[in-house]
Amino acid sequence: MARTTFRMLALVALALGLIGFGGVVTAHDEATPEGSPMAGDMGGGHGMGGSGAAYLIIDNAGESDVLIGGTTDVAHVVEIHEIADNDGVMEMKPLEQGLDIPANGSVTLEPGGYHVMLIGLTRDLNAGDTFELTLTFEQAGDVVVTATVQTTAPEGDDVVSVEAGDLTISGVWSRPAPALLMGGTPEASPEASHSM
Repeated sequence: MARTTFRMLALVALALGLIGFGGVVTAHDEATPEGSPMAGDMGGGHGMGGSGAAYLIIDNAGESDVLIGGTTDVAHVVEIHEIADNDGVMEMKPLEQGLDIPANGSVTLEPGGYHVMLIGLTRDLNAGDTFELTLTFEQAGDVVVTATVQTTAPEGDDVVSVEAGDLTISGVWSRPAPALLMGGTPEASPEASHSM
């Protein structure tokens, strides 16, 4: 019942959000100018009340742990989600038990897979903005990282790492939720229809 209610609320929120949003911009558009909304994701001007996602890499040099949630001032709710193939249909769902971080292992949260879902944005996510994101782990507790809003994962000197006990968290970045995750046509943006 709770799962059905959550899905219905998510669909209503996404439908309301998409109604208010202008056109769909494909993944092949030019880079977004500094300070403007992320055109490659939602068509511009979207954020307040909408959704976003954060991505990162977690390296664990110790015993297993579980990423169970988080908080941030840019969203009302922070959940750990995954996108998985359900009989040929890509489906996004929350990880009710959290995301396992294996002992002496690594987990990458990236578009089209695991991600930190930012639900009910309290402000627009504009290219170049940064915000604090507190990640909550079963063993390591709360770990504060800084996410940069951009269209792709950071590389080279732009990769920042935060150490918390046996965990190293790096490459943190964020973007508004793709417009086509729950609607539109795959031809307009093939990547957006299958990745978060």
